[in-house]
Amino acid sequence: MKKLLIIATLTLFTFHLSAQRIEVHGYLQETIMGTQKGYSLRMAATNRLKIGAFYQSTYHLEFENKEGNYSYKGLEAVFPLKSCGNLTFNAVAKVGLVNSDFLIVTPEIETTWHLTRHIGVAVGAGVRAREAAISAKAIIKLF
Repeated sequence: MKKLLIIATLTLFTFHLSAQRIEVHGYLQETIMGTQKGYSLRMAATNRLKIGAFYQSTYHLEFENKEGNYSYKGLEAVFPLKSCGNLTFNAVAKVGLVNSDFLIVTPEIETTWHLTRHIGVAVGAGVRAREAAISAKAIIKLF
């Protein structure tokens, strides 16, 4: 009975995970600190909300705190505002640490264009260090 319960739980958990949509993003963001390269991993938590983790830095994509690197890592939440065909207009809220010292919140607006079922591109505008920031992203949907 115990084995049957474990197998049933694992099977249901696997079906639940396979129903989630997971996306990988690679992006460039032009900020007041210069051009930053980054990546993020997002998962659709509900039909509308996506949550994920991100990392971006000025120079190399590494977790070392080099002077002037301005690494920014944390969590993000994506709220779709409007969809029309292959275009989606999103509000993005990022919360994270800059140089592992300062906790900041950055708002962004993002427009996503779904080229195929698994590939898309996005452009966005936001605020970083009280200055405008723009970004361009490549998106790959894994599931």
